Amino acid sequence: MRAPIGSRATEPTVWARAIAAYGLDTRLDLGGRRLDPAIFMSVLMECQRHRLVGLFACAVDDEAVTLEPKDHDQLLEVVRSWHANQVRVEQLLFRVADQLERSGIDFRVLKGTALAHGTYADPELRSFGDLDILVPAEHFTRAAVVLATGLRGRRVLAELRPGFDARFGREILLKVDSLELDLHRTLVDGYFGHAIVLDDLFDAPSWFDLAGTRLPALGLAAQFVHSCSSAVLGNSTPRLISQRDVQQLMSAEGFDVGQPLLLARRWHSTAVVTTAIAESARALALRDADQRADAARFPPVHTRDKALIAAYRNRFSGKTSHASALLAIRGLRGQLSYGRAIAMPQRSFRHDRCELERSSR
Repeated sequence: MRAPIGSRATEPTVWARAIAAYGLDTRLDLGGRRLDPAIFMSVLMECQRHRLVGLFACAVDDEAVTLEPKDHDQLLEVVRSWHANQVRVEQLLFRVADQLERSGIDFRVLKGTALAHGTYADPELRSFGDLDILVPAEHFTRAAVVLATGLRGRRVLAELRPGFDARFGREILLKVDSLELDLHRTLVDGYFGHAIVLDDLFDAPSWFDLAGTRLPALGLAAQFVHSCSSAVLGNSTPRLISQRDVQQLMSAEGFDVGQPLLLARRWHSTAVVTTAIAESARALALRDADQRADAARFPPVHTRDKALIAAYRNRFSGKTSHASALLAIRGLRGQLSYGRAIAMPQRSFRHDRCELERSSR
């Protein structure tokens, strides 16, 4: 494992990439190397930012990374904190499932919780900080009321404008006992979220077991396309754990990219999947030739698709990614309604957003 640039400033990033790739066929081999105490805290902060704490702890337990005793104690303290929070998230999941089932609302568990228990060999390897739940579009706003009432939660942001959520919304963010619960109608904002055929999300689920309870996640093809979307569209700088998710799913026994390819075509997301496969392989410095063959089955990324992806990855992405949805929304009336809500949100939304930004700072 060697940084492409020999400065100390790059070392935490290279360590984080190697930890993200731990257990895969990668050129970033940790090889039992000693982590310099002078950069340990920087590496630990990078691992927390990229949700890699579980993989970091595993690499240390396997003696793929050697730490000084005090640094080892510090890592254990951080791991315990993450695990304690993850247990609280899992307890919240049981409460959410109970409320939705009582109300006759179907659901799917998304992202970190589902991947940790359904895709990784050990759920402790996949760190996550909140809970993401998908419900059918026709029950979206009712589910938000059911959960806010039944769990004594509160909505963090008001609607952009009345009726926006049911027609165009991606998610409603609820706070329940200081935990974040993201209730989803679709998977991402903007063009690629509005291009999804929402009924496809509730085709046959995959299942995972949590403390003896069987819970539904997206079907494997949809889960893969969603993981690719998170890796490419989720943040202007992708989290390494999102890139690891893509490769973790691809390395699963029996994985065949054919079904995700068909689904991505139906959702106009082939460019997102192609980009995710290529970028995750580069970030994790993988050697595997099979996944290059998988990527070759997808069509090349054309200029229009590059521009659409770029709308999610620039300094104004909050505005440009939302604006891109106009290309997917059908009908002039719908486009005007959506554009008005984005350009002129109601006062309660603006107030809530200011409060959220203030509390984040």
